[in-house]
Amino acid sequence: MLLITLLGLSSGIYNPDIWLVPGETAVFQPSTTLFSSISWTFSNVTIVDKNFTDPEYTDRITLFSNGTLQLRIVTHEDQGPYTATITSAAGHTHSSTSHLSVYEQVHSVVLVTLTPPGPLIEFRSFANITCAAGGGTGLVYTWYNDSAVMSTTAQDLSIARLTRYDSGPFQCRVTNPINSVLSPSRYLSISYGPDITNLTTDPIPTNGVFYEGSAVTIYCNVISSPTAVITWFHNGEPVEFSSDEELFFEYLDTNDSGDYMCQAYNPITLVYAVSQPFVISVIKDVPVEGGLSVGAIYEQEGAASSVSHCSLPGSRTDACSWFLGVTKHFTVMSGAPPVLMRLVASAFCVAERAGAIVRRVLHSGELGIVEKSGANDLQTLADRLAQQSICASLSRRFPNLTIIGEEDLPSEEAGDELIESGQADDVLLKTCPEEFTDVKEEELVVWVDPLDGTKEYTEGLLDNVTVLIGVAHRGRAIAGVINQPFYNYQLGSGATLGRTLWGVLGLGAFGFELNEAPADRRIVTTTRSHSNKLVTDCVDAMEPHEVVRVGGAGNKILQLIEGRASAYVFASPGCKKWDTCAPEAILHAVGGKLTDVHGNSYRYDADVKHMNSAGVLATLRNHQFYISRVPPSVLQALT
Repeated sequence: MLLITLLGLSSGIYNPDIWLVPGETAVFQPSTTLFSSISWTFSNVTIVDKNFTDPEYTDRITLFSNGTLQLRIVTHEDQGPYTATITSAAGHTHSSTSHLSVYEQVHSVVLVTLTPPGPLIEFRSFANITCAAGGGTGLVYTWYNDSAVMSTTAQDLSIARLTRYDSGPFQCRVTNPINSVLSPSRYLSISYGPDITNLTTDPIPTNGVFYEGSAVTIYCNVISSPTAVITWFHNGEPVEFSSDEELFFEYLDTNDSGDYMCQAYNPITLVYAVSQPFVISVIKDVPVEGGLSVGAIYEQEGAASSVSHCSLPGSRTDACSWFLGVTKHFTVMSGAPPVLMRLVASAFCVAERAGAIVRRVLHSGELGIVEKSGANDLQTLADRLAQQSICASLSRRFPNLTIIGEEDLPSEEAGDELIESGQADDVLLKTCPEEFTDVKEEELVVWVDPLDGTKEYTEGLLDNVTVLIGVAHRGRAIAGVINQPFYNYQLGSGATLGRTLWGVLGLGAFGFELNEAPADRRIVTTTRSHSNKLVTDCVDAMEPHEVVRVGGAGNKILQLIEGRASAYVFASPGCKKWDTCAPEAILHAVGGKLTDVHGNSYRYDADVKHMNSAGVLATLRNHQFYISRVPPSVLQALT
């Protein structure tokens, strides 16, 4: 039966691809409506022309006068190429093809989970989740974990080693050219931890000590699911009166002084974790009128030492200050502070002097920029002057130190205007960790980056800039000082510029407020100017919710300890020991970790190679999780 409509459909637009659901009507348009004759073929078999209609298409097909072909009640058997062969009035032949695809609609999308029997435990359990659709053909799968798009596009999602970040909610979107359906959410209950972040107190001690009679709470900051069982220890002995994350003292006594630790136990993972010792020093509050009696103390004035006399009756304090009128003249200690604490106290003041030099050079407008190895490896006058100041100041006070600086500078005497001889009282008043009290000056190696983030300095990204002074003992980074010369610069004129952070392993870190990135988000910080395929592949493998690209290794560690990032990922050679020594020491002092991408620690001996050739991966928490995500291709490239 031949159906030719002379008026029929109006001329439409040629479409090479048509997607329909079974039962719908397909409309095929020729590429031109100017012809003397037209025929349509399906898979090279003529189905209709002016004088013929294939009997199989009776009552389902219409050829309109403008060459449009209408095919009704399509089925899967109708899928394929439809070609219009057109003959012009001049006898020229032309053809155009449209392809029909027939899909079932997607519907009833659900997630089916297969897990081992018993509780799911981080790093020990697996999960297989299948995205099942009740119907549909030509399906494409998109997976989400807590709204973040995952890398897999398969129907089955397999997680060989579950982590705490794999708890979901998981969803799967099933799509074909006809429609798209999102599954309901599916959660996994994963047991993990315990991880002890740190011990803190409320209130914070004054100059490192509490006064007798104070009400104090010590907090054991634990990350665990389910909630961990807590045991407190005082000088190695269990504390009987507290079994939760808070140890409260209504009235501190001098007998409460000592080392405190908390032990956390997860009854599902069967894992124990023990905090680093936290020192509580309790002293008697001595009246101002309390007389002075004779006692030997240590006074550091410039580079010289002298003996004076000061003691406070009944006081357990290790230090006091002498005043001339109302002005503090100097702080004295009951015995010489260990060399490490004196070195860190000096490095604190030296870093502040270097920061002032960095600001002064910028404000002068004469940066004195030279390229060392390329446009991304610059040196400025600030780099040169700051390193001269740091190295000369420290070597004058500590002549037996080994000092290694980033800049290769000619040997020349530093002018007096570059020398800093001060020491920070706040550092000297702290108690040196016992393992470092007997460290000798000649056993220490100091790594100096006088201006970390030089490229950003020249581009005006001033919050990226830091001064780094790291101290290593027997190859391990044990203390660090970081100065931010332009901290607060965005507040405008009148703001106090600069701040200095410092830390000692086993003592803690100071000069900032420790914060953690949100536990439910993976925020990765990485390089802004030294990226490559390895770096990109490694960052992508972490499946981050957010990537923060900033300059300077010191600045990236600040992102971690102040809660703006979860991990610092740099899967490439390029970073050097002076970039990481000070940041690593401060990060480790608050419970974090810095390694290469294999999870191996770097050494900071005087004779090691300067390049961190296996990249850098640093975290405040959950280091093993990020190490487990490093792709094999990256590990192989950075062996």
